[in-house]
Amino acid sequence: MVLVIVGVLVGVGLGRGGKPSAGTSAPAVNLTPYRHQSGFQIQVPTGWTSQGTNQVRFYDPGKLVWIQLNTEKAGNADQHQVWESGSRRQERGVGGGSAYQLIGYGTGKMGKYAAADWEWSYQRDGESERRHTLYRGVVIDGVSYQLALSAPESQFASHRALLDQVSATFQLS
Repeated sequence: MVLVIVGVLVGVGLGRGGKPSAGTSAPAVNLTPYRHQSGFQIQVPTGWTSQGTNQVRFYDPGKLVWIQLNTEKAGNADQHQVWESGSRRQERGVGGGSAYQLIGYGTGKMGKYAAADWEWSYQRDGESERRHTLYRGVVIDGVSYQLALSAPESQFASHRALLDQVSATFQLS
C-alpha cells in the first residue's frame, strides 16, 4: 500500500523546541529525534510507541492516532504521481476494502523540500467511525519519503498541526 503524507508547513522550526507555533490548534507536543533506517532524520512525539522498521508507525498513548514514516522507490515518478497511484489502489479496495473517499491533493513542505499532500478518509467494516488520513511526501533522487497522520474523524482537526510540526523537522542524513 502506498503511504501518503500530507499537510501544510506552519512555520515551526527546530529552534523552537519542537512545539507548534502560536495560533495552531494542536496542544504543545514534545518531540524526540528519530533516524529512519533509510537514512532520513525526523522528530516524532515523545512517548509515542513505535511499530515496524521501514514502514514505522508511532502511536499515541490511546493507540487511536498514529504518525507513519515510510520510504519507497519512485523511479522517475514525482510525488503527486505516487499519490495518484495510491489513490487508485484505495479506490479498488486494496488494503482492506475500506469505503475510501478522496478529499484532495495539495502541497506542503517536508523540512526544506516542497512536498505533495494526499488527504482521504475511510471506514472499514465493523468500525464505528471514519478515519481521516493525511499523507505528505517528497521524491528525492528516485526515493519517495513519506509521512502520514491518521486519526478518527472526530479527532483529526485537533491533531492536524502535529503533522506540520513533525514534517518541519525532516532532513536527509
